[in-house]
Amino acid sequence: MPFNADTRCGLLDIQFNVSIILEYLEDILEKEYTEDINEGSLFWKYVYELESSFTNACNSHNCVIDFNEWFIDNYNNVYSWDTIDDNFS
Repeated sequence: MPFNADTRCGLLDIQFNVSIILEYLEDILEKEYTEDINEGSLFWKYVYELESSFTNACNSHNCVIDFNEWFIDNYNNVYSWDTIDDNFS
């Protein structure tokens, strides 16, 4: 009887470190974020939407997605970006 490897795998659930995302954004924009980043803040919601977007991208492709490239192209492509964009100075 031939052996067939099971190629199925579960879906990913990716969670980002809020402070690291803030550092990446401050480096890209060359500005500082002036508001709260604690749980429940607008920035927290933004990071949650980023997590969802990146998780969906990873789960829908059959290849590894480089986070740094993806982030540079997509950091401002989530709904809540407009609510935090003005808080960088």
